[in-house]
Amino acid sequence: MKKEVLRIQQLNYLENDTQKLVDINLYLLAGECTGFLGLIDSGKSLLTEIISGNRLANTGSIFFDGEMIADKKLYAEKVYHINPYSYFVEDWSVAEYIGLENQKFNFWVIQEKVLVNQAKLYMDELGLHIPVTKRIKELTELEKRMMNLVKAYSKHARVLIIEDEFEGCSVEEVKNYKEILNRAIGKRNMSVIINSNSDQISRILSDKYVIFKNGSIVKKCHKNYIHNNEHLEKFMLRQRLSEGFEAQKDIPENKHELIYSVKNLDLKTGEKHQFNFYQGEICSILTLDVKTGRRIFDYISGRKIDSNLVTYLDGKKSVFSNTQGFIRNKIVSIGQLGDPQELILGMSPGENLLIPSLNKISAWEYLRGKFRLEKMAEIQIEQQMEELDFRLDEMGANDYTTLLLERWCIFKPKVLILYEPFSHSDTAGIALAKDYFYRFKSFGTSIVIIKSREEYIVDISDRIIHVSV
Repeated sequence: MKKEVLRIQQLNYLENDTQKLVDINLYLLAGECTGFLGLIDSGKSLLTEIISGNRLANTGSIFFDGEMIADKKLYAEKVYHINPYSYFVEDWSVAEYIGLENQKFNFWVIQEKVLVNQAKLYMDELGLHIPVTKRIKELTELEKRMMNLVKAYSKHARVLIIEDEFEGCSVEEVKNYKEILNRAIGKRNMSVIINSNSDQISRILSDKYVIFKNGSIVKKCHKNYIHNNEHLEKFMLRQRLSEGFEAQKDIPENKHELIYSVKNLDLKTGEKHQFNFYQGEICSILTLDVKTGRRIFDYISGRKIDSNLVTYLDGKKSVFSNTQGFIRNKIVSIGQLGDPQELILGMSPGENLLIPSLNKISAWEYLRGKFRLEKMAEIQIEQQMEELDFRLDEMGANDYTTLLLERWCIFKPKVLILYEPFSHSDTAGIALAKDYFYRFKSFGTSIVIIKSREEYIVDISDRIIHVSV
């Protein structure tokens, strides 16, 4: 019989209408991976914050290994958090990352040999063959995740929370990670929470699901109980996505004329690459190397300038000396869809729509459409209020998605370039973004999506380019 690691009883939390948990009762067993599923404001991430000790519940009890713990500061001793931003010192070796607590530690106090030998021991116990003297910056994306798992293993964590979309990892690599994860939690009798926005990652890593909606748990089941996304939507959504979003029908057929071409793009291999993009087309570029994907995005969008790059727009050679040149010629980009990075948090949505993204284009081009923009924001965000005077930091990721895409819909760009556009999105946000992509396509925009895996883009892409480095 599996041992109970974590029990939560009658937990309640209330900050506002969207940040709440209502009568949460849950237990997690040793050796199991539980996927938390739900929309962004469903309460699943809020619960992981409470379990981690980053928030304090209003009422309720939390037990670790049968012992009730009231002091949230003690949760940190029981819980280890894994996310893709954990590798804060890339010059550290694997052994240093695993053996040292933080960068303030006096490196001379601990002999390097001790760190290396201890790290090798953990690697051997889990059947891993990552050189422990290797620098973090030299690791593959999968090796970084494995290293972080070894650190959780070394700390004898009771609960492991994984919040990661595994960008830069193939499906086979994620399955490989699952094998090592099972080995680690079996040896340590840990319990794992998978809180990922990727359905694919949740399916691969989870053994069972806990589904959240409006701050409550609405279903607990084995993962095989959920047949498909439509079945999952019944638990997560108030209505089917096909009913909630306007279907894009009768999209006019475009001639798919070449509209934008980029030549001499130098990637890691030193080879020169050429990319051609066509009018009214959704083209996805896939590469498992995160740095390569980011480099492609930065240079074809003009966020970084390479004087050796040759660009053609509408069949004419074009020279853009800065980012503004790309934007003025209607080549626009979104690097963090669903994230407020490219918006100004202290302002309202209506005001934000009137301000250039990252100050890249003249505000006059927005001011000409002031009233239409504000009306669009009011309709699309579906907030029940007379005017858009609330702050952006009161909004959610799907609202940010709407603002960013609506901004560029008004601008009607020739080319829209997006980097990992679904990494901040839940099921509803993904459907929302796809609906917008079809809107862009309908008036001839060339949409370029740069991702590491095929998840979410196979059904919408007219063309997929695989880049190997």
